[in-house]
Amino acid sequence: ALIIVILIKNGYLTPKEGALWWPYLGNILKHSQIIVDRKNKNQRVRAVKWGMRQYPNQNLLFFPEGTRPKTGLGEFKKGAARCAIISQCPIIPVTIVNAREVLPTGSLLQLQLKSDPVKVIFGKPISTTGLDEKEDCSMLNYKLRETIKKTLDDEKEKARKAKEKTK
Repeated sequence: ALIIVILIKNGYLTPKEGALWWPYLGNILKHSQIIVDRKNKNQRVRAVKWGMRQYPNQNLLFFPEGTRPKTGLGEFKKGAARCAIISQCPIIPVTIVNAREVLPTGSLLQLQLKSDPVKVIFGKPISTTGLDEKEDCSMLNYKLRETIKKTLDDEKEKARKAKEKTK
């Protein structure tokens, strides 16, 4: 998450409430981001709408997968797609390659430095112009997930081919 904040100008995270308890990072998040409670839909909606009003020229950063699964790509929650449609702003898919290998799920800051480097890939913006929150949210969410999945698959294939060349 922090790598994305560093790379994206005017980026504001929308972290889960539990992130407030993370050592060191929690204190930073308390004072500078839009905190969402995963268990309270009304609070999530209010917090994000407040953030959209409070920071109209900022980029809201979502991690629609939520907690990363141990393997593969998890299902995406609809919050990012819904906010993009409501605001009629494009949604930009961001794929983070090798994050799990460098920082395994649940390891909190126990970096694995012997893996390939982390790579961040910004995809082409996906327009939300004219989309309807109720009718198009699932479609946009699916398109976002499939875009990121394809990028991950393409990067794995490139890495496999590169390793074959070195043999």
